[in-house]
Amino acid sequence: MNYDLLDQKAIRIINRLAEHLSVCKKSFKEVFSDKILSTNEQADQNLEQISLDFIRSEDFFEKLRDLGLRKSNISHLPLIEFLSNDAKL
Repeated sequence: MNYDLLDQKAIRIINRLAEHLSVCKKSFKEVFSDKILSTNEQADQNLEQISLDFIRSEDFFEKLRDLGLRKSNISHLPLIEFLSNDAKL
C-alpha cells in the first residue's frame, strides 16, 4: 500500500471510521453491508470461483456521512486512490 497517497484529511477520515468500528464493536463488512456489492469470478477453468466484494466510492462517502463521520458525502480523491484496487475505475 502506498501511504504517501494519504493526506491529513484522508488520515482523519480513516481514524474516525476506525474509532466508530471500535466503539460499535462491528466489522467493516457489518457496518457497510447495505453498500457492499459482490460478484463471483473465475480466473481460470482449473481454479475455483472467488467472491469479490467492493463498494462504489459514492456509496462509501454517503455511508460515512450517514454515520456522522463526515458532514459531506463528497468523495475525497486521495482516500479513493489509496483504497482503490484501480483508481481509474
